[in-house]
Amino acid sequence: RVVSSDNKGLDGAYVYVRQKDKSHFAGLPKELPKTDEKGNTSVLLPPKGDFEFLIKRKGHCPKLSICSEKQKKLTLSLSKAINIRGRALDKKGKAFTGLYISGKSANNKAYEGLCHTRGHYSQKKLTSDGSFLLEDMPRGKVTLVLAKRYSNRAIADLDIEIAPQEDVSVEREYVFERPGEVRGKLLSAEGEGMRSCIVILSPPSAP
Repeated sequence: RVVSSDNKGLDGAYVYVRQKDKSHFAGLPKELPKTDEKGNTSVLLPPKGDFEFLIKRKGHCPKLSICSEKQKKLTLSLSKAINIRGRALDKKGKAFTGLYISGKSANNKAYEGLCHTRGHYSQKKLTSDGSFLLEDMPRGKVTLVLAKRYSNRAIADLDIEIAPQEDVSVEREYVFERPGEVRGKLLSAEGEGMRSCIVILSPPSAP
């Protein structure tokens, strides 16, 4: 059963399920029963193992919960969410373009789970001026991540914090550190150019 923070049933919530430690959630929304007007739904599970449930509903923060085959009933509470509007800029005021943005919450692992829900990747494409709209995000500490489509490798990220009473209806500018480039030539000890090499860069160790 899916309920609000004041314990009222929430209809129209999507329920995704996967076996614990597996990479993908099963099913698309049209294949899974949404919750009814009382917040109830049912999912047929294999007889053994632990499972993760991802609950998603418009206007609410998603939730990730673990359930074993011994649990016949599960009640999950969803809290109200907010939308984050903004522009992704670098320190020179230039907009990031051609990338996708997503949000992660340190206190809500469901935002990482959303990235592995088939057909419902949480990334949103930046517009030509770097603008974006992230829906159903939590208040508190959030990490904004810029990456290529369907990639979990961040090109740039930014930690922000949204206060409980902060007005989020206006668009804001979020300044990311634009990744730099290192150009050079690899030479052997004899001074000859080297090909087909893998270069790994790491920060210098502390003295």
